[in-house]
Amino acid sequence: MKFPRIRIDIVVIAILLTSNINGYGQINFEPGYFVDNNDQITNCFIKNIDWKSNPSEFEYKMLDTDEPKTMGIATVKEFGITNTIHKYYRFMVGIDRSTEVTSGLSIDRTITLTEEQLFLRPLIEGKASLYIYEDRGIIKYFYKLDDGAVEQLLYKKYKTDGNKIGEVNKYREQIWNNLKCESISMASVENIVYRKQSLVKLFIKYNECHNSKFVTTEVKGDRNYFNLMIRPGLNRSSLSIANRLSSSRDTDFGGKSAYRFGLELEFVLPFNKNKWSLLIEPTYHSLKVEQDTPGINQFFTYDVIVDYTSIEIPIGIRHYFFIDDKSKVFLNWSYMIDLGMSSTIDFKVGDVLVDSYEIGTRGSSVFGGGYNYNNKFNIELRYGSRDILNSYNYWSSEYNTLSLILGVALF
Repeated sequence: MKFPRIRIDIVVIAILLTSNINGYGQINFEPGYFVDNNDQITNCFIKNIDWKSNPSEFEYKMLDTDEPKTMGIATVKEFGITNTIHKYYRFMVGIDRSTEVTSGLSIDRTITLTEEQLFLRPLIEGKASLYIYEDRGIIKYFYKLDDGAVEQLLYKKYKTDGNKIGEVNKYREQIWNNLKCESISMASVENIVYRKQSLVKLFIKYNECHNSKFVTTEVKGDRNYFNLMIRPGLNRSSLSIANRLSSSRDTDFGGKSAYRFGLELEFVLPFNKNKWSLLIEPTYHSLKVEQDTPGINQFFTYDVIVDYTSIEIPIGIRHYFFIDDKSKVFLNWSYMIDLGMSSTIDFKVGDVLVDSYEIGTRGSSVFGGGYNYNNKFNIELRYGSRDILNSYNYWSSEYNTLSLILGVALF
């Protein structure tokens, strides 16, 4: 049994059809508020898209049945969504937009600030307040003391002459000069890294040292970022091999069913309302088939034996389309790494081994889609195709697998 290769147009159509379900997803209008330029507070419903990058505008409704309207940074001083981390203040600040992405680093170590009007999200609000700004590979932190101005904590990565990565860590000097406290030593400041967790701890320590009331807007313990599932299932595989020098060795092994067992670890990305996740699923795989094929002069027959055992490690990305609070469908793509375990294709005539070829594969793409209920159970249909004789110039093969997989959460 052969399975046709997945066509790109079919995949695109499937995505478009499934995306219609998105309207029933978790991205909803939720209770919130905004403050306009006249300091008027308006309670409303704000569309919570779980921003990864700091927004410059948002959609809102006064009533749930209203048509949505848009408010932007020019007319809003502050907005927030109730009981979430999404609260933003408008500030005019100097920002250095240098990236931390290695491929985008320059050799210039100078920190250059440009004045911009931005929505900043508070991490700590108190005597010393800490804010964060994110935008496509840029993560910058800002601080404010009492009623003073908001300033960026200065940090920059750059490339050195030896093509290594250097750092400008002026934020440590800023912290030492401005956040004076008995419990904050020079050694502790030198150990601070330009990361949220490290900076939040420092600002909490400073506010506690001055007996200042403070609020942290980070929500803890309300998300489960990791899902672990056992994933048994059934594979239906087909294999055919062809030799460019001798068509007499071409063999079609037909279809073969076998059980599979995997363990999937899923990391749900902390933005866009849990719609995206990263996957890895080590899976035990085995195929043992045997087929007779006529020899070159029809006077003898090859007994072709495939003994193929490996650990498959698909690493991929998944996108969910929510139906309701508990039900969702998904599409995923994975890059399959196949770790063979002494696997061969043998040609025998009687009991005599004529030739033996070691099975080896390059990475390949795997596509899947399915249904998830309450993050406890899922079912997936998955398809993949690969060449298992790619290390031989005169051999080609087509190994296709269609899998039906059931998942049960371990926690």
